[in-house]
Amino acid sequence: MLFKYCFVLLFLVSMFYFVGCSPALYKPAHSDETNDVTYSQLLEGRNIYVHKCGSCHSLRLPDKHTEQEWGYYLNKMQSRAKISDEEKKLIKDFLKIGAKKSDRS
Repeated sequence: MLFKYCFVLLFLVSMFYFVGCSPALYKPAHSDETNDVTYSQLLEGRNIYVHKCGSCHSLRLPDKHTEQEWGYYLNKMQSRAKISDEEKKLIKDFLKIGAKKSDRS
């Protein structure tokens, strides 16, 4: 019986953490658009990141890694997360906006 309560408590704490992190994840602004990516594509990339990546592990804020590091992680996780090439590009475009500028920042 105690195990059941511990499991429920662990589940609730993990859900609180996941739901709590998503709002902290910035939402793109119209000013983030470039000639290569639209505002709606950035929002779609965020949505895919939250739902596909966040379904298996806690989300990392984009400024925790450089653009190159994000590219490495996306390549590494693509098949495991069943992310298409198009979805990977959308996620990368979203993460690139908030990515750490260099290892020294």
